[in-house]
Amino acid sequence: MISQLESFIRRVVNEYEYDKGYTGTTQDVDYLQAMEELDAFIRGDELPPVNPGAGPHARSAPAYLHADYHALEVAPGAPFQEVAAAYKQLAHRYHPDRWSSVSEDKLRMATEIFTRISSSFRRIKDYETRR
Repeated sequence: MISQLESFIRRVVNEYEYDKGYTGTTQDVDYLQAMEELDAFIRGDELPPVNPGAGPHARSAPAYLHADYHALEVAPGAPFQEVAAAYKQLAHRYHPDRWSSVSEDKLRMATEIFTRISSSFRRIKDYETRR
């Protein structure tokens, strides 16, 4: 549920940053799925497993790294090459130097995101080198 909401919010933020405003609707697939899961949770229904389509790597990643994989927008336990490629793309998008000519709020947001993805990548990289 959290990952779907995060994906939805990222798209909204990206549309605001790169376009003239949010043009989407609440018919977004991630938003609708997250709301369905939230309703099921409130009703007390059994929730589906997290990342059912994550593939064979989902069980190979320790639970403490799952948030780091989500921060890098890859499935938990994804191959390190995929993690590195995602990190490179996100680091390029959110590097503070790219946001220095924009408002202070957006620069602060980009810096926080960049710091989070950098630390997430570092933890996954450390895990992979020890493994």
